[in-house]
Amino acid sequence: MFGALFMKRALSRLRSRIDWQEYGAAPLLGVNGVCFIGHGSSGPRAFRSAIHTLSTFIEQQVNEHIREEIQSDHDTAA
Repeated sequence: MFGALFMKRALSRLRSRIDWQEYGAAPLLGVNGVCFIGHGSSGPRAFRSAIHTLSTFIEQQVNEHIREEIQSDHDTAA
């Protein structure tokens, strides 16, 4: 019981890190553009998180970085 009291905060952080509603959606890689897939029964929290994840993906230009890395690897191999 005493140990569980000390672990409560760590377990709470772990739960929030693996909670699918924290992310809401995942990118579908391999398409020429931005496409995210979310769970069909997502609630408002998951939907809000998906929009946040999508906007971060776009702001950080993840597709462009992937494209550049692939081109760099292609140029190196040639």
